[in-house]
Amino acid sequence: MGRLATRGRRRPDAAVRRLPLRTDRCPHRPAAAQSDRASARPGHRPLGGEGPRRGHWRHRARTASSLDANSAAGSRRLASLAGRAGWQHHDGRRPPRARHPDPPDDTRATGVERLASGERRGGVVAEHSHLTAEEAVAHAETASRVLTEIQRVVLGQEVVVRESLHALLAAGHVLLEGPPGTAKTLLVRAFNEALGLAFRRIQFTADLMPSDITGVSILNASGDFTFRAGPLFADLVLADEINRAPAKTQAALLEAMGERSVTVDGTSHPMSASFTVFATQNPIEFEGTYPLPEAELDRFLIKSTLGYPEADVESGVLHRVLGGFDSSSVATFGIQQVLDATGLATLRAAVRRVRVELPLVEYITALVRATRNAPALTLGASPRASVALLKVAQAAALVDGREYVTPDDVKRLAPAVLRHRVVVAPELELEGVSADDALSTLIQRIEAPRG
Repeated sequence: MGRLATRGRRRPDAAVRRLPLRTDRCPHRPAAAQSDRASARPGHRPLGGEGPRRGHWRHRARTASSLDANSAAGSRRLASLAGRAGWQHHDGRRPPRARHPDPPDDTRATGVERLASGERRGGVVAEHSHLTAEEAVAHAETASRVLTEIQRVVLGQEVVVRESLHALLAAGHVLLEGPPGTAKTLLVRAFNEALGLAFRRIQFTADLMPSDITGVSILNASGDFTFRAGPLFADLVLADEINRAPAKTQAALLEAMGERSVTVDGTSHPMSASFTVFATQNPIEFEGTYPLPEAELDRFLIKSTLGYPEADVESGVLHRVLGGFDSSSVATFGIQQVLDATGLATLRAAVRRVRVELPLVEYITALVRATRNAPALTLGASPRASVALLKVAQAAALVDGREYVTPDDVKRLAPAVLRHRVVVAPELELEGVSADDALSTLIQRIEAPRG
């Protein structure tokens, strides 16, 4: 105990031996050895000495003299090191530093100026010629024939039929929302008859699994796995009552819509070039439904709403039934095929060639960006909405027989493109304000280009 107590005691000052600090050499090494050691180390600076510090530019200038400046390699090496480290010339002058060019007065050009000068951020992906007036009229005649055939069956839904055709020509997916019995399924089947595409219908239920729509890998007799494609592999897919499927199944559909491919057991399977999803949902029933998340809603190019028809239209439906029409029998539709997959691809290529003037590009951008700062909306539209509005406006111009887009095309289709991408403030929603009401106010506030 006594030894432990005395171990931590401090010795008196008299017992401490103080050694003088030697700054000229190490006290444990002879002076000659120290000088040899110092000379053997280039750039060594003794403690307290006046020589240049290691890393100082004067030190680097002296040590660089050991390089052979007379040889070509040595000259290039010296020039490279001098440029990086800032060495002096032989006459003691420092090399001049590079000066940055003076910035221009206005370094930020507007989007219109960049587009007018030919600048494209990210580079030009592809070049194509604009559509001519004669080509636009010819393609419009084909599109008009498709509309005529569909309207033989679907009565009183002219706006929805045109919006669906615009989205189909723009290579986008369509979400149809309306109460039961408003010809949502009939509309999709009529499109399939007029276009002659491979059609599959999927009835979404609560017990539907992802493999039920994407397909499965089956072990064959040879011991290998063979992929058996599901009903999702078609040109035109009807996802009936999509909001009744669980989130896992909706996610499988989301991949197919966004990537146009399906991954099963680590292998990606591409969809057809004409792959288009028409999804339907009922806004009335909430029991047993799974609301679509914003990420999946954003995959749909447009959302069209269907309502009950007028009295004269409903009477016309009854007269057609008396004439032998049956909505469950395709043979009674009386629709003639107008296009096929190749013809649809031709129309889609023509849509991409429709001219869009620069002021209209800025108008679409301003319209979509206004949704992000609107007090009536808690969620605005993403840049994907801008692209969707641009494509749908091009398709609308082609259907009308024009080779250019007008502001009216953008205004007319903006609600269909934006209504499912925005969220109305809860307090306004309780007062009965819908997304269409908020969007109508924004469209009136944003000034459209003239001329």
